[in-house]
Amino acid sequence: MADCVVQVRRVREGKDWPDAWKPKDRTYEVTLRDEWFEKPVHVLRARTQVVFSNHSPEHCNLHGYLQPDPRALTRRDTVFNFGLGANVVRRIVEQAYLKLPAMYYVTDDIDSAKATWLHAVDSPYVAGPTTLDGRFEITALPPGTYTVEAWHQAFALDMPDEEADRPWYVHRPPIVLTREITVEPGKDIDIDFTFPVD
Repeated sequence: MADCVVQVRRVREGKDWPDAWKPKDRTYEVTLRDEWFEKPVHVLRARTQVVFSNHSPEHCNLHGYLQPDPRALTRRDTVFNFGLGANVVRRIVEQAYLKLPAMYYVTDDIDSAKATWLHAVDSPYVAGPTTLDGRFEITALPPGTYTVEAWHQAFALDMPDEEADRPWYVHRPPIVLTREITVEPGKDIDIDFTFPVD
């Protein structure tokens, strides 16, 4: 399944961060294009400044929420809320500095169908967003027993009214699956996650 984020919880030592995530003044760009976010899910290091570009012809009002509970949509706290004009490139908003390792949900107050997720992580032991085949790889995990967590956004089909030309979807609380694993020295592990379909 595409656009999953898989991470190993509570690993405090081991491999270093990727080079792109090392600078102290790091930034991460989130882009709207053709009236949609280019990516539905992003993974970045905590303590990163997010910058926004809007290559669509419409003004939007971006509202970013901290998601204290990764399994819920309703419990959330505003982190930033600002207008972004059409064809604006790399707009910096001070409040969009994602200090906390957490999940953030960003939507457009003008058109709530525009939405994206930002996963700010505090460990390099993370993979994602996954590609269309759903494969992922997390390397150099020290021997030990760990909890591996797989997250995916969820949607529900909402029946259109009689005048609509196609069905449309609404956001549902994300799905989070966990698996306990034990890593032995010099050995690889295969892990499969099966997300429910309803």
